[in-house]
Amino acid sequence: MALFLHFIVALYINDFRTFCQNIITFVSDNRTVFQLLVEEDNNMNDLSKLKEQLIVKIMAIERLNPNDMENYIAVSFAIAGIISVLSDWLNAVIPVEREELTDILNKLIVDF
Repeated sequence: MALFLHFIVALYINDFRTFCQNIITFVSDNRTVFQLLVEEDNNMNDLSKLKEQLIVKIMAIERLNPNDMENYIAVSFAIAGIISVLSDWLNAVIPVEREELTDILNKLIVDF
């Protein structure tokens, strides 16, 4: 359980850039755990729980109505994209440093 402490702390940060930095640091520091979570053969229940926690947090930060399906789908879409980008980054498909990745993801989400 201590392994997820850094990630859980990230869920309680209201600044998206800091939130993003913490998620990237967690993923980088726990590469194997993250890769196991996003593997296609893995039990999707764990990934679904992770996505749902992220969706709830982002919707709370943005003060979005969780019952508004358009907002829910938009946030879900963004979270799925972030998870995919992080997976590609870990697999060196996206060759950028942590700070640049943080800046890019923050800009995309702020502009989204």
